[in-house]
Amino acid sequence: MRVLRGSSKRYDAFFFKGSNCPCALFGLVGALPAPLLEGIMFRRLFVVLVLCGLAYGGYYYYLKPSPAEKQKKKEDSSSIVEAASKAVDAGKGDAASVLEELDSHERFSPAEALMKGAFDSIKVEELRRNHYPMGSADRFAYEVLLEKGNKASLEGDLKAAAKAYLQGTQGKGGGALILKGVEVLRDSGRLDGAIAALGGSNRVFEAKGARDALELLLEKLQALPREEKVLLLSSLIDAVTHGPRVWNRIGTFVEEAYRAEQKALEGLLFSPGGKWHSVQRVVKRNGTLDGIAQEIERKFAIPMSSGILQMVNRIHDPRKLRWKQVIRVPIDPIRVVVEKRSFTLKVFLGDVLFRLYPVGLGKDGKTPATEFIVIEKKKDPDWVDPETGKLWAGNDPRNPLGGFFIKLGHSEFQGFGLHGTTDPSSIGKESSRGCVRLAEDAIRELFLYLPRRTKVQVVD
Repeated sequence: MRVLRGSSKRYDAFFFKGSNCPCALFGLVGALPAPLLEGIMFRRLFVVLVLCGLAYGGYYYYLKPSPAEKQKKKEDSSSIVEAASKAVDAGKGDAASVLEELDSHERFSPAEALMKGAFDSIKVEELRRNHYPMGSADRFAYEVLLEKGNKASLEGDLKAAAKAYLQGTQGKGGGALILKGVEVLRDSGRLDGAIAALGGSNRVFEAKGARDALELLLEKLQALPREEKVLLLSSLIDAVTHGPRVWNRIGTFVEEAYRAEQKALEGLLFSPGGKWHSVQRVVKRNGTLDGIAQEIERKFAIPMSSGILQMVNRIHDPRKLRWKQVIRVPIDPIRVVVEKRSFTLKVFLGDVLFRLYPVGLGKDGKTPATEFIVIEKKKDPDWVDPETGKLWAGNDPRNPLGGFFIKLGHSEFQGFGLHGTTDPSSIGKESSRGCVRLAEDAIRELFLYLPRRTKVQVVD
């Protein structure tokens, strides 16, 4: 210990100026007066300081990341959010500023935590939304976290984050992260959030085990109150039927979910005592369903048909209405969505899926993606083949239009409609001249209730 005594120059040797070496601890001890160093307590202190210095030195030289490793971590972090630029308005530059901020420091990745099932370790209050750009894996994971904790997150935010993420990962997978988010929210009892996490798409089926996970979600939905069940099942079916190869890839799951939704809908919409958005009308003397439908259309400014009233009120013969009979009238607007990628036609009553039909479309993409309006309905329509000029009579069983035609109006696209077919194998294929084909039983039902002036949106 006496070797430490002497001039101050000798003490400088222990500091290694200009370096981070922990041997400065030796210099600190050496600067102490000799009488103190000879005490037992200070000898012990010296030993402790030496051990601490050695431990710190070992961490610094062997465990602390090198500059190259830090750079790699930054590159990994930025790669997670590469999709952000596709989902952000180029004029705002939000993604660039956020990415620059992310690159400037190491950060914890919510996406990695989600995939590892370590979500409980994240403190929501310490995270900020604008750290994770829309379209990034971390933004989606962050929204899942907020939904799981039910803290200041809206279903729309989660769905938008999922949709933007899937758009940014087009053709690169992405289903596994979406599936993990669905499972986390499903197991937390956030069933509405689990459906929102799908992003309105069936891309989740890219991931291994997606079918089993959604089957369990469907099982949990069955236990909900009827009205909530109908709304969530409608959202689930709408999402999983948005994407390619629906009927030959996940058709059995869609049919199972659709049966459950229709069964729940029976007790709400198709029941005199069911609780749904509706008003009541009393049949006047010599009154008709057409008269009630016209009165409702004028008052509420929504398309309405006697066929809807007939279906909802379980009226087999509308000519046999009773005086003072109470008629239940749904007042949510009806709309139709035809999705080309999935070959589906969806009829919505407000936010509820009223009916779902598989369809056939125009070959070579001849069915235009646009918004039509129902302008006319014809039973047993005549048809002239525009290519051959041949006339098909309406009562001819070989008429390619089948027994029903619903004409669609548009300022640019003329001659389009919804109709039946004599070739059931064409359903689910592109084989028509541009019209939307349905099976005969489907077009018969649609013809009965679809009102004129209904909007028909055709989407890719």
